[in-house]
Amino acid sequence: MKKIKWGNIFKTILFFGCLYEILYDFYYIVIFPFITTRITTFTWLGLIVCILCSTYIVEYIKDVYTYIKSK
Repeated sequence: MKKIKWGNIFKTILFFGCLYEILYDFYYIVIFPFITTRITTFTWLGLIVCILCSTYIVEYIKDVYTYIKSK
């Protein structure tokens, strides 16, 4: 039986949380105005969170790619 790597599970949960945040921001900024005819914008905090989530997702994908490439 293999040992569970809790760090990897935490990283995966964080990855999906960041992915959800980016998809939600995309919906709220791009799609929502077409439905309700109200224009929405980022707050400074929302912009910072979106940038941090995007950075984390890029680093996570690079990490997975190098892991797969090393096998």
